[in-house]
Amino acid sequence: AGTSRNNYALDRDGVGLVLRAETGAAHYNLRSPLPPPPLAVMFSTLDQILSLSHINGLSLERIHARAIPISDNTEDKAEFRCRSFDGFLAEGETLTGVIAEDWDVVHNVLGTTHTAIADVLEFVLLEAARVAGNSSGVDKPLRVCLRREEVDGLPPCMYGHSTELVVRRNVFMSPQHSLFYNADDEAREACCASTQSDHVAVFNDTWAEEYVLTNPALALSALIAGNAHHGMVRFIRHLCFFEGGGCSNPYRVHPPLLLSLLSSRLFPSSLPLIRTSAALAIARAAAEVERRRDLKRQIEAEGLPADHPDMQWANDMLEIERTNAAEVERREAARVQHIEQCQNTIHSASQSLAPANSCSLH
Repeated sequence: AGTSRNNYALDRDGVGLVLRAETGAAHYNLRSPLPPPPLAVMFSTLDQILSLSHINGLSLERIHARAIPISDNTEDKAEFRCRSFDGFLAEGETLTGVIAEDWDVVHNVLGTTHTAIADVLEFVLLEAARVAGNSSGVDKPLRVCLRREEVDGLPPCMYGHSTELVVRRNVFMSPQHSLFYNADDEAREACCASTQSDHVAVFNDTWAEEYVLTNPALALSALIAGNAHHGMVRFIRHLCFFEGGGCSNPYRVHPPLLLSLLSSRLFPSSLPLIRTSAALAIARAAAEVERRRDLKRQIEAEGLPADHPDMQWANDMLEIERTNAAEVERREAARVQHIEQCQNTIHSASQSLAPANSCSLH
């Protein structure tokens, strides 16, 4: 009594996986019904992924064209539902290149597997969905504790302690289609006839919600597209795809930052990513100030008097952006400083990473 505790359990290929979460002030102890088992992992080795020329009947060239950010849905009326304003890859990136880099980080640097990360993220999102309920845009508290005997394949530093999170669920009117969505039956049959039903089940995916997971202690947040069974979880589980675009893509889930967020343990590569993210946020705010300054110059060139409404509006908007840029710089500098301090006070994960060959792929 005193806190609620829910146990979610799943025995997957003989491996027990349980997430215990404490939320709110309700008093109950409930074992949830098991969620439906996930679809079989589509590709189990990096070589299998790197050898692909098509996914779900789509050529890599077509996937790359879809993956680049789009600024207006009318730019690509045929495929805008499978595209994103933030993109899935940045210009110059390739799907297999991004996957290969993350595979190396996940399997060789962090000492875990992409399927283990997908397992944990799936269960966190299941509990996040329960906590959020039908609300949208409302912060809800969530406490998670992962235990070594219950979750297989994660770095040792992630076990045995509670992590306080804040969850926000956002819901949208129109669904986002997967980057790999293909409604062309004939194309799928021609490229993947032997596994057509599996490809369709995995990759013809849509979602109309996302979750923001925040760790207040580390001032870290992750924006997760989809939910426990759709979107990012499928990308990670079946392709080791955490999206590309670096820190400029808010939907990119950096594996070290995700594990740091879920465990309150800092990984060696977390701080450089946080510094890069902070620098980009400051640069974006500064660019907006310059845009407003250029707009003011254009209005001034028209010879309008200083008390003209257009001039007053331009001055007001410029001042707003200057104030915002100063606040962004202050906030990001404080966030980086806070992380640096946490790195000195929280046990670093660098001494407790499991060797990659000690983690089973399940």
